[in-house]
Parts: sequence; C-alpha cells; structure tokens
Amino acid sequence: MALSKGALDIALSSRPLSTDERQAGLATMEYARTPFVFIAHRNVGKDTMTIRELEDVYAGKTQYWPDHRRIRLVLRPETDTTSKILRSISPGTDRGLSIARSGNSYVLAITDQDSTHTVANLIGAFGTSTLAQLMTEKPPVKSLAFQGVTPGVRSLSDGSYPLFTTLYIITSPSLHPAARQFVRFIFSGEGRKILASNGNLVTGARHDK
Repeated sequence: MALSKGALDIALSSRPLSTDERQAGLATMEYARTPFVFIAHRNVGKDTMTIRELEDVYAGKTQYWPDHRRIRLVLRPETDTTSKILRSISPGTDRGLSIARSGNSYVLAITDQDSTHTVANLIGAFGTSTLAQLMTEKPPVKSLAFQGVTPGVRSLSDGSYPLFTTLYIITSPSLHPAARQFVRFIFSGEGRKILASNGNLVTGARHDK
C-alpha cells in the first residue's frame, strides 16, 4: 500500500503481486530463494523433524519433546507465506495446522522477528524461520534438519532440501534514481555474492549495468 501511494520506492515480499497490485503499477522481481527452516528453543533435545512428526505435533498428538518439555507452538497468521508452506508439505500438516489453530495453546507471531524472538525466549518453543534470517540476524535458536537433511544453499540447490521461501523485490511506478541504482546493485555480481553468502540461492539474472 505504501508503494502504491508513493511513500516507498522499494519493498521486500515473500509472495508475488496480486492482480490489483499489478494494476496499481507495482512491479516485482524474484531475486532469491532461501531454505524454509524449522526452529526450536536452543535447549530442546532434538535435531531433526520428519513429515510424520510434524503432522503429529501440529495435530496435538505429540505434545512433548523427547526430554519431556512441553512443545509450545509458535504460529504465523493464516495468510502468511509461512502458513501456506506448512499446509503444502502434506495433507497431514494441512489438517494439523487447522487443528492447532482451533485451540488456544499456541503463540501467534505477526512478523519474522516476532517468531524467532518468541522461539528464543519460550522454553519448549517450536516455530519456523528462513536460513537467510538465521544467518543475518543470528537469533539464539536451534535450527532443525528436515527429513534428515540440513537446510543450506547447497542442499536447496541440489534438491535434497525441498522447502524454501521465494523472495521478491517490489518497486513503485515512479522509482527514484537512487532506488533504481540500489536494485541494480542487488542483481550485480557483488550483490549476488552478498546474498549467496547469507543463506540465499540467488535466482535473478545478473545485471551489472
């Protein structure tokens, strides 16, 4: 909304533009994909999650970690990309997330930072993040493997790690020259190198001019 009103030049998003947003003159460019990561409180005694375990945790069938600490779910809003990724993993995670939302024993985190902060500070917490966020912000949480595969740029690139968040740059119709120069930098060789070194699989075409 701020972009369409001319209050901002650039915004970042994890979803493509809607039809109405495109009609408002906004433009979007995919610039990277980053592994979607399950995270837990740093003291949780578990290192990986399987699809079946995820289904049982969200459905409430599994309520305790192996060390007998209670699992405290940290969820994102239903319209958030995170929720859509969780629902897409399997029919069981789709059903499980609906079951979890029907109760009142979860914590709702509105932003990425709210989510990692809650997981870091709530004993037994279990939530989600991205590798890019974990590498750049370095929250004190435990990153869990998925199906035995550690989330990483290489494992995402070779297909062994299947979960990712797509990242987009959204620009306004009247992009300020300085903002346009910044967008070019993101897609330059130097910009791509910075992205790649911070948990991103760069997908946009290189553009140095």
